Amino acid sequence: MEDKTMKKVFGFAALLLALAACNKIETGNQPAENTDGIPFSATVSLGDNAATKALAESGNTITATWAEGEKVALIHNGVSDEMTVSSVSGGSATITGTITATPANGDPVTIIYPSSAADGTTGNIKADLLYAQNGLLTGEGSIAEKYDARKGSGTLKVDGTATLDGSVSLTNQFAIFKFTVRGADGTTVISAKPLTITIGTQDYVITPAAATDVLYAALPAVSDEKVSFDATDGSDRTYTCAKLSVSFAAGSYYQSTLKMREYVDLGIVVGGKKIKWATCNVGAANPQDYGDYFAWGETSGYDSGKTTFKWDNYKWMQSGQSNYQYITKYTVADEQTDGIWYDGGGNFIGDNKTVLDFEDDAARANWGGSWRMPTNTEMEALLALSKEWGTYKGFYGYKFTGSHGKTLFLPAAGYRYGPYLSNAGSYGYYWSSSLNEDYSDFAWYVYFTLGDAKSNKNDRYFGRSVRPVTE
Repeated sequence: MEDKTMKKVFGFAALLLALAACNKIETGNQPAENTDGIPFSATVSLGDNAATKALAESGNTITATWAEGEKVALIHNGVSDEMTVSSVSGGSATITGTITATPANGDPVTIIYPSSAADGTTGNIKADLLYAQNGLLTGEGSIAEKYDARKGSGTLKVDGTATLDGSVSLTNQFAIFKFTVRGADGTTVISAKPLTITIGTQDYVITPAAATDVLYAALPAVSDEKVSFDATDGSDRTYTCAKLSVSFAAGSYYQSTLKMREYVDLGIVVGGKKIKWATCNVGAANPQDYGDYFAWGETSGYDSGKTTFKWDNYKWMQSGQSNYQYITKYTVADEQTDGIWYDGGGNFIGDNKTVLDFEDDAARANWGGSWRMPTNTEMEALLALSKEWGTYKGFYGYKFTGSHGKTLFLPAAGYRYGPYLSNAGSYGYYWSSSLNEDYSDFAWYVYFTLGDAKSNKNDRYFGRSVRPVTE
């Protein structure tokens, strides 16, 4: 799985669980065990042949098989009976027990392994089974013990005793992941406790006994979904990354290195969404570093070879022009009546785009994932926090303090105009993603210096800092 998409990298031979023996499954108002039940015995397929008892990495795969004494749920007629694995041979297992609730020939049945994963009322895997995991592959509370769930369906054959009418194969219901947690450089080790995985609106929290950089997780299959990852290390520092279009299959094993960036939650919520602020600028390795400088709507900055910042070399200027009337993207119907935004009859033909597309967003283009430039509204919410001018590791800038007591430092990195860097060390200038809705040549930014911090608008070609956010 690469940085922008989860990529399947290894096949999944077969997954296994080691469960201690337990008693009959409790299913709410389910009747007590019927001592008048009839004996049941059947052989089911485990899907793929497996090599070892416990889940264990074997090169590119994980291999497993069942063991005698493990428990399997057989669900029929709204009742869940617990069967025992009596023997295992290759890729098959024989399960035996007593079937209750007056079974009849042809009754549909669902078989779930292990029985602890079964919801006897719904006849499915427990909805909340995966919500809290310990990140272990084997051992107590691990994937092998609890989360390698398999399911199959068939019909009963009843004639004094009961069995299955025909063959039944159980299939794995989840994908198994090995996550290696690293910094954005791919090498810095981040030991996480916990790692929270968000798919849609559901969180899957992986909490190891001790912080670690390698965690295993079982997750439901998804198709073309956004998946977000949040980690907290032993020093209470927080990190995040996201994959925007992810697909992975049940019954498969994946290995992924999560390249995470540190963020700060300042308690800012805009439009019902919590805004997470990166701790450093695009192009910077540390909070105090100035980083790169970008014209608004450009994704290659000074560090990428843009040596001068003027209208005549601005990306969204019509070739051969140097007047803001000839901007070619992000244009609004302002007071101008010439340039390329209007036809010969004076009709506006611009695009009326007032927020950067992600393809033109310096944060998204350089950091990927769900990082982006903040809107002007989000920047103003930052300015509304408690703030003070000062130094951090010898660099001047502003420290913003959120409602949770967390702080964010923005260095006074100055700005670039023409070939020059101006006001570095005394002023900070940070672009938002918002165009000024009255004038197409202006975009919103915040600036600050000793005793002054506010939002403003100015020409888009200036080179300014970018501090990314995500949600």
